[in-house]
Amino acid sequence: MTRTGYLYASYFYPKIWMEALGKGQVKYCKAHSLRHYYGSRLLYAGVPENDVADWMGHSSTDVLREHYHYIFEGAEQRGRAAIATMLTPGADDPTEGSEVA
Repeated sequence: MTRTGYLYASYFYPKIWMEALGKGQVKYCKAHSLRHYYGSRLLYAGVPENDVADWMGHSSTDVLREHYHYIFEGAEQRGRAAIATMLTPGADDPTEGSEVA
């Protein structure tokens, strides 16, 4: 058998992916789902669109917006909530709300 250095799906899924899911007692999901999870978590965390698009290998933020449109749809409301939180008295005080002995 000639080694190519490539990881073929015919090997990866049964020998690596399915075994990992079984050992972790994780319900079946496609490995590609992790890519979508990664991208959406970055966007929800507030990582700039340009960075996420670049890290995921998208040619532009347009491609990113096409795939993750559901995240951008609620961005305005989340932004307003974040601003309201920042305007709360003491919000910028790291000691606020913590007991100092």
